Amino acid sequence: MGIGDHKSLEQGLLHHEKCDGCLETRPALKTYIDTEDTLLSVERYIQCGSFVWDFSVGLLAEHRATKGLENVVRACSAHANYHLHRWEYLFPRRKQVPESLAMLDNEEQAHEASLDAYSRVIVDAVEWRETWRAGKL
Repeated sequence: MGIGDHKSLEQGLLHHEKCDGCLETRPALKTYIDTEDTLLSVERYIQCGSFVWDFSVGLLAEHRATKGLENVVRACSAHANYHLHRWEYLFPRRKQVPESLAMLDNEEQAHEASLDAYSRVIVDAVEWRETWRAGKL
């Protein structure tokens, strides 16, 4: 199953069409958390009014073998399902099945999930990288 395939995810009820009031981070926000031992966050949000209803918060780290940036973890809201993608250090390009964290049935749930995603991925970025490198994800 590919990273783009979400057949294992149950879809929530949230449906919000992008409107003139929606603000989207384009291009995605990229922030270096660590420049010496490269650790990069990539964030994308779509907000309408006071609610973030669509998001993707990811973390990339330098891989010693591939000599490039590889995915470590990403939390997103695709398919109205708050879920987490985790990659393996030994097989950085192997596609993984996402882990569902919550169904998103309304904007408030999606907004809360976006806050949790930021905390879960960005605040704990160094720990994610160290766990990923140790092959414990």
